[in-house]
Amino acid sequence: MEIAIIGTESLGVRSLSCVVSAAGRRILIDPGVALGYMRNGRLPHPRQVAVGAAVRERILAETPVQPISSSATTTATMSP
Repeated sequence: MEIAIIGTESLGVRSLSCVVSAAGRRILIDPGVALGYMRNGRLPHPRQVAVGAAVRERILAETPVQPISSSATTTATMSP
């Protein structure tokens, strides 16, 4: 098992984003970034914004993009 930390609670990144790899699977845990806009009446520092953007890019790089096939989309109907 391998655990890779992507972003942590510092410089404005309010999460502990990580990727766990085990048995041929990869699980992305807590893939989010929050800057605490207007925290204590102040806007985030430009360095916080820069680190937040960098962590966001790392999260997106770890997120697999899979095309949605037309057969995967269905329309749900409700019966009376």
